[in-house]
Amino acid sequence: IPMRQILACCLLPMLLFGCGKTDKNPFERDTLSLDDLAVTVGNHPRSYFFSDKRGGFLVGNTGQDSEPWHGWSVNGRMLLRDIGQIIINGRAVDPKTMDSARVTPLEVVRYFHDGITVTQLLLDQVPGDGEAHGLAVEVQTTSPRDILFTIHPEADFVLRAQREAATILFKKRSGGSLACSAGGQGEIVPDGISVRQSSKAILTVVSAPGDSADYLAGRVQGEVDLLRLARRDRIDRLLQHAYLRVSDAELTRALRWLQLTLDGLTVESAETTAVSAIPWDGSLNPRDNAIALAGLDIATGNYAATAAVLRSLTRHPDQSVDAGAWFTREAYEHVIASGDTGLVREIFPTVLAGMVGTQKQTDPYNLLDLKSGPLRGTRMADQQALWYFQQTIGSIFSAFLRDSTHAAQWAIMADLTSSAFNKMFIDTSRSLVYDRVGSNGRGSLEAGPG
Repeated sequence: IPMRQILACCLLPMLLFGCGKTDKNPFERDTLSLDDLAVTVGNHPRSYFFSDKRGGFLVGNTGQDSEPWHGWSVNGRMLLRDIGQIIINGRAVDPKTMDSARVTPLEVVRYFHDGITVTQLLLDQVPGDGEAHGLAVEVQTTSPRDILFTIHPEADFVLRAQREAATILFKKRSGGSLACSAGGQGEIVPDGISVRQSSKAILTVVSAPGDSADYLAGRVQGEVDLLRLARRDRIDRLLQHAYLRVSDAELTRALRWLQLTLDGLTVESAETTAVSAIPWDGSLNPRDNAIALAGLDIATGNYAATAAVLRSLTRHPDQSVDAGAWFTREAYEHVIASGDTGLVREIFPTVLAGMVGTQKQTDPYNLLDLKSGPLRGTRMADQQALWYFQQTIGSIFSAFLRDSTHAAQWAIMADLTSSAFNKMFIDTSRSLVYDRVGSNGRGSLEAGPG
């Protein structure tokens, strides 16, 4: 799920339509709940993901005519490639017997024949350990039955001796633990954890960096409902804070889903980062993060999170030719939107280093050209625009910080880029702008790489 595609779909309507009550838009805000965003899935499969905002992702798909798949990962490492099989009265719940599913930003609920309901809920937090991650699987039936949960973690987890009642503990060879619990009504059996003659059973699964996952999984059992409410409240607050409404109700719902998707792709941990694709491999992609910054501001209104991403990027510079330009441009957009001028001084060394690095890629006309490959010496129009804005914004930031030397230097350099661009890329006789100019100085309308 590329973040740039999500941003493109989300931002244009946001810029074109009014949001909320203002003098120009004097209408009261409609209250939108998570239930209003519910999507009922039948024959046509739907993919989904849930985020705990700390690096934990529950990813999967559901639908009557699809082979279901669910995976739980933390910080880019897959823990469960399938949540596990559920067996009712000795018979496995067959995915083909699913009548429908209901997906909300909170959870996914599947409805099967014989009145069986299975809910998967990712937990935002695990009480007792700020670095632990958890999820809950809830099974409900119309009458008391024997419910068995089977669990199969990834191969690098090894089963350990039971320490907590009705809890299965796995430990990772490289460190860390994973545990499953069904609470006081659970019973360890050879195939997993069984809850006998009950119409409701909850399996909690916890991953912890230490060896306390079994204790934490048991503790979470009694707090699933409270943790569900906490997650719902967090999402509801975002919906009201980043309010958006357009004239079409269905489009409004779709855009609200996109807002929550973008929020879920922001991981707030030791390094705050925007995840560029799902499944996440745990890496921080500086260039993709930089490109996403202004869009995250518009979509979520969470300026603090965007500022945290900027600070993370200052510690992880990208050496690609246009990464510094994207960082500078999007940082400027963030400062203008948030009013956080104090951030300029923090990030200015990175802005300056980025401009020095980009300048090394320029030709005598102060235009960027490709330094290698079959198109060596070719100048691309979009890169010149980025370079021009990078220099202009660098001059603005320098002036704001009373650095008159760099302010004047980058203003002059930006003018050189602008003048060279007008001469090489703009054909006034044909009223067109070339997409690229070759090393021979000839313009071309053929789209270049990237």
